[in-house]
Amino acid sequence: MARPAGFINFSLFDEINQKANLDLVKLKIEQNNWQEAIQYCANLDMDDYLAQYYTGIIEAKRQNYSRAIELFIKAIKSGSNEYDFYLDLAKAYIDQAAFTEALGALKESIKYSLLKNDKTRLDEKYFLSGWVLIKRKEFSQAMLNLSSINEHSKLYQNAQILIQLIMEKREEYNRGNDEDRKSTRL
Repeated sequence: MARPAGFINFSLFDEINQKANLDLVKLKIEQNNWQEAIQYCANLDMDDYLAQYYTGIIEAKRQNYSRAIELFIKAIKSGSNEYDFYLDLAKAYIDQAAFTEALGALKESIKYSLLKNDKTRLDEKYFLSGWVLIKRKEFSQAMLNLSSINEHSKLYQNAQILIQLIMEKREEYNRGNDEDRKSTRL
């Protein structure tokens, strides 16, 4: 069926408006201009996975972590594999001290980076994984993650400090066990 003369496809305007608002939200987040980012988010169609993700970023910044987690999970479920939403999901879990969930999200995020050959934030993911594993007292696994950090990374020195702390704790633990064994023999 032919469209009448002067027909305007408003759905096209909605799509362009959504894209423009998403770009503005992303820009305002990058500029740390949270108030304007929030205002632009109010104009978004929340069925869009990028809208869910950016709103999740804002909610995490507002320390509304449970809402942020909910939005990140929605974005993951409805999004494409073009984007890695798992890192921000992991950070929100960490902020709630939900370390098991954070570790699961970090594993997915690392897997995403390796599959996509995207190394841009891989060191950050290894560092956070190491830190979470230390919190869970999984020191061997923590050392593996921390040792995976590139020596030219900004996080390398911090990772080395954590590795050194793990080594010192292991030595203390081993000394304590040796003393326990000696006292039980007497």
